[in-house]
Amino acid sequence: MLTMGEPSSEQRRDYNLLVSLRDIILEHLKPGTTCRQINKTVKENAIRMGAELISELPVGYGIGVSVQEPPYLNDFDATELKPGMVLILDPVIKGSNGTILRSKDTVVITDFGYRIVGWYKDWREPYIALSSFPHGGG
Repeated sequence: MLTMGEPSSEQRRDYNLLVSLRDIILEHLKPGTTCRQINKTVKENAIRMGAELISELPVGYGIGVSVQEPPYLNDFDATELKPGMVLILDPVIKGSNGTILRSKDTVVITDFGYRIVGWYKDWREPYIALSSFPHGGG
């Protein structure tokens, strides 16, 4: 999350919910787990935590030949995770003021879990911009 100045308490709450859902996905990434098991766990936890998960979207998907391909972390995909699979984790929630929040991480499934390979920044904390420049640089 990027905010101009300090985030409000609602923004922090919403962002923390998103990070928690992302962490739940990460906890379950290991060979043998099915895509739909992960999605079910995320949905159950979203309800328990009071997060409005955009459930029409998968909470993750494969990437390789195309930018979005099977397997899909959704209600229907029974694919078991296997070492070497590359996934994009993409939970999406609606914040308290209707704002859409999403998190994207690229992971590789390993023999014992996962390895994050696509992190620009550690997004567990919001990124706060304290100033801005006029258009054209500065």
